[in-house]
Amino acid sequence: MRFQFRTEKVLPKTIPYDILKSIFIYLERKVIVSKTDYQKQHAERNLLIISLLLSTGIRISELCHIHLKDINLSNKTLHIIGKGKKERILFLGDQKTFNLLETYINKTRNESNDFLFPGKHSLKPLSEQSVRLVIKRIVEQNNFSRTITPHMFRHSFATMLLDSDVDIRYIQQILG
Repeated sequence: MRFQFRTEKVLPKTIPYDILKSIFIYLERKVIVSKTDYQKQHAERNLLIISLLLSTGIRISELCHIHLKDINLSNKTLHIIGKGKKERILFLGDQKTFNLLETYINKTRNESNDFLFPGKHSLKPLSEQSVRLVIKRIVEQNNFSRTITPHMFRHSFATMLLDSDVDIRYIQQILG
């Protein structure tokens, strides 16, 4: 005699719309009220990081390892190398994210580093831990009652596509 018990599947945690909206308002305000060029550059970088995570659903490791050569501004595409060295091309459909990306690249292009988000040590990319810290600080500054992780932006992206009746197989393809 065999028994099979159904276990309840835990749905992925997403970020509620009101919190997403608060995050973007906070980051846009940080850009505006920045007192120094350094502060403004970091605020713009952080806004772009969050925008890319939410509008493309890329993993934090994929975000950190975007090279400038992986970005095609004329076609509005990103070449992503994902888990297992799988490659995919993502379309930057969100105009606001595209504008942020274009502006950021034009302002910060550095010949000594070919990463979109360079780390403190010029030849390395921004670390995943640095991105987690950016998100943690945003949560703390806004007194959100919940923890927000970079991967929750990926879940939120997928959920928004599902809610917009996008085919699940297409979503799987986009997410890689």
